[in-house]
Amino acid sequence: MLLCSPPADALNSGIDSEEYAVWRAVIEGLLEQEWQHETFKRIVIESQTSYPDYMEKSTRIVGEKWDIPESVINDFVQINKNRQQLENRFQVSIGINLLTEGLMRYFFVEHKLDFTGWDLFYRAYPNSQGLLVLSRVAFYETRKRALVYAGNQRHWLGGAGYLILLKCEGSEWKVERKAAIWIS
Repeated sequence: MLLCSPPADALNSGIDSEEYAVWRAVIEGLLEQEWQHETFKRIVIESQTSYPDYMEKSTRIVGEKWDIPESVINDFVQINKNRQQLENRFQVSIGINLLTEGLMRYFFVEHKLDFTGWDLFYRAYPNSQGLLVLSRVAFYETRKRALVYAGNQRHWLGGAGYLILLKCEGSEWKVERKAAIWIS
């Protein structure tokens, strides 16, 4: 179990074990709340962090409603300007597959016009929830709170993206609030 404290194992990529602990709480929360009636055998995650620029305005609106300091929102936007490579260090209760940039291009660019990308994806990753995208985590209040984006796409017009606020309780991260910032 990872403690909610400053990490000692910062990697060259800048992603430390505490970010993985937050992502683990997000994934477990999605499994328990959003996907509780599903029978997924695996979660497929894009192999790099991602946070599209066009979501900044929605993030700022939600952040203001949640009384998140503007400096935290600015930090969140800034750390998400560059994508970071993820490793399979999520330690969740279900199997994880990381989808590489090459496979992303194959499924969702090369096969976008013929609309077969999602069919090919599900042949490669049967019994999956679709494709989960995670942003970098912005920590604040001495690393006792965390802000992260998670988006899940199931088909061309099926998905949702969430801004998620987490709080460290004891030694575990818990989802405190979640707001949908896009749905298709």
